[in-house]
Amino acid sequence: MPKISADEILTQQNKRLFIQFGGPGAANAVKYSGKDTQYISLGGVSKPLSGGISAINVPDPNRFGNFKQVGRTRDAADFPSASLEVMQKKGAMPFQLGDMSCPFNIYEVAGQCKTPSDWTTGWTDYVQIYSFVEATDLDLGDRTSFDGDDADSNNLSLTMDKIYAVGGIALGAYADSLVNRSVVDACYGSMVQCGNCGPANDGTKRIYALCTTSGSGSPGLPATVVYSLDSGSSFTSVAITSMGSTEAPVQIEVVGSYLVVLVSSSTSSMSAIHYATLNSDTGAPGTFTKTQTGFTASAYANSMYVANAREIYFAADNGTVYKSSDITSGVDRTLTSTQSGNLKRIHGSENVLFACGTSDSVCKSVNRGETWAACATSPTSGTTLQALQVMSRDVAWVGSAAGGLYYSLNGGATWNTSSIGNSLTGAITDIKFATDEVGYVSRTLSSTAYMYSTWNGGANWVASGAPRILNFPVFDAINRFAIPIDSDTTVAANNILIAALGGDGTDGLLLIGKVATL
Repeated sequence: MPKISADEILTQQNKRLFIQFGGPGAANAVKYSGKDTQYISLGGVSKPLSGGISAINVPDPNRFGNFKQVGRTRDAADFPSASLEVMQKKGAMPFQLGDMSCPFNIYEVAGQCKTPSDWTTGWTDYVQIYSFVEATDLDLGDRTSFDGDDADSNNLSLTMDKIYAVGGIALGAYADSLVNRSVVDACYGSMVQCGNCGPANDGTKRIYALCTTSGSGSPGLPATVVYSLDSGSSFTSVAITSMGSTEAPVQIEVVGSYLVVLVSSSTSSMSAIHYATLNSDTGAPGTFTKTQTGFTASAYANSMYVANAREIYFAADNGTVYKSSDITSGVDRTLTSTQSGNLKRIHGSENVLFACGTSDSVCKSVNRGETWAACATSPTSGTTLQALQVMSRDVAWVGSAAGGLYYSLNGGATWNTSSIGNSLTGAITDIKFATDEVGYVSRTLSSTAYMYSTWNGGANWVASGAPRILNFPVFDAINRFAIPIDSDTTVAANNILIAALGGDGTDGLLLIGKVATL
């Protein structure tokens, strides 16, 4: 018979609320309900999944007066909405009586057996993120009474950009028998569709990992692509036969209908692109073809950023930026970045591009790479900046070979040092944000890989371990992260690929991270 002590279901007392004024961001502190802000309670939450589904009808060809359904239309969803009750705490003016014109974030932390006020580890099940919330109405209610003594509270009507949840990402090693050389990069395929357009794919089905050309166990062989078309249940390895055994592959990306591998240096003393057509039905890559058109011998390409299938940018040595409008034809433009050093990374958002590299250089273009200017200041001095993530025209993150993590909130005019574990030690190797809130940073320190995550836009970074990054093994280095491309924020925020160097310094390691759902 049922026991009175049964405890399988979350209750409202297993949840607590946090608020982040200004929205997600490294400079915006998260405040705890009832402690460093007012007591708050969230209710009436509505998350429209669509704006409605309507039938498309035509006259029935077989019967007068009847109609035949030949299709349907799906309208766009409205913004999510909610109400926030704020119970006024004594000692200060309540925030809701001040300026509420700017967005803010709300976080609903769910779990038990933890410290409720601990933002980083005080949850076990999930964190529901209410992103870029805006107050549309303030109900002040009854302000006084002749003979009552009710608690003084107000209600804010809310509209927000999105609602999604993040949970604990369980990591697992995949394709061990096939990745016996360092996995230098990995990516997800870009085909996202429901089952009515072919095989269902939420953006995590197709996985492509790039193994380098050198390493014990298979010296002298060309690079290989290890890929899965079923979210990692099975893997296949294919050699990049167009690539020589001395070429140095550095990155793999899906560009339109092609799988593209960038080689920094090659036997012919210039960079190269190797591309293969992806099968439109299965996603399997075909035979690779090599092109070096447009590259110059004095400027090896070190990184590429895919803005879209017709706009691919490459960061290269000697301050060079290449651009391709047709990946099968190589690069068709060489742009001058104003930097004299070697550019190691390039990334962008809309019209804005950033590039960074040696001698702590950071440069920026606000017109899709047509012209470049050095940022007014550098994040640090005397080191190489080798990790980069651009969030918007104003917000960018960079990581250095000396272990520093930095962010700018004003387009590179000034930079701030982020608080993160082991700061200014080892080397930051990659930065990747899945959403405005959810991001990851990797560090290599004394031949050991470290990983940090955030789910409030970088205000707090948490080392791997419960509750966010689970089953993190000991190995040498993380080379790159990859996030699935999906309009569903929950998918992007709860799946990750980690391309890595294994624990013996030669073997590869491909980690796939997923959040378990019931």
